[in-house]
Amino acid sequence: MHGEAGFVKELRRLLRVEHGVPLDRLSISGYWRTGHDEDGWQSSKRDWNRAVEEEQER
Repeated sequence: MHGEAGFVKELRRLLRVEHGVPLDRLSISGYWRTGHDEDGWQSSKRDWNRAVEEEQER
């Protein structure tokens, strides 16, 4: 699953939290983020992903 980061975040939550799909069975990536250019998104993507993982692991 790959697409806009905010949308992908919600789909990830649905699959991981609601349906219990193990992370090693998924390929999930926000390729872009609304309101960010390519360089801005790439420079913040690692932190975004870490925050999403922490939020959804609670």
